[in-house]
Amino acid sequence: MAISALDHFTILTPDVYGTAQFFIDALDFAPGPAPGLDFPVRWIYCGDQAAIHIVNRVLPDSEGSNRIDHMGFRATNYAGTKSRLDEYGAEYMEQNLPAVGLHQIFVKCPHAIWLELNFALEDYHRGA
Repeated sequence: MAISALDHFTILTPDVYGTAQFFIDALDFAPGPAPGLDFPVRWIYCGDQAAIHIVNRVLPDSEGSNRIDHMGFRATNYAGTKSRLDEYGAEYMEQNLPAVGLHQIFVKCPHAIWLELNFALEDYHRGA
C-alpha cells in the first residue's frame, strides 16, 4: 500500500452550515462541490482539495458531537491494500463514489478511530 498524502479530515457537528461558514469566513477556505449523500454534508476546499468534510450524521458508536470523526488519505494499490487488510483481520467497509471518481475503504483502527483510504476508481477496477 502506498499512502501518498493526507486527503481530508471530517468533523461531525449538528451545525453543518455554521461550521462550514466559520472555515469560509474566518480562515478563507472556499465552499465547493460534494457528493449527494443521505445526510447533510459540506466540503470545504483549500485550493482544489476538499480538505475538510463537515457532516451532520449520528453514528451508533458516536460520543457527543463536534468531534473529528476520521482522517482520509489518498492511496494506491487497491488489491494489495485489501489483501493486507484481510491478512491482518482488520475490520473495514467499502463504497464507490463514482461522481467524484473514488473507491473508498474505511478501516476501523484501535480506539474507534477510522481511516478512510481513497483509491482512484481505475485502481479499484484493476484490483477488484
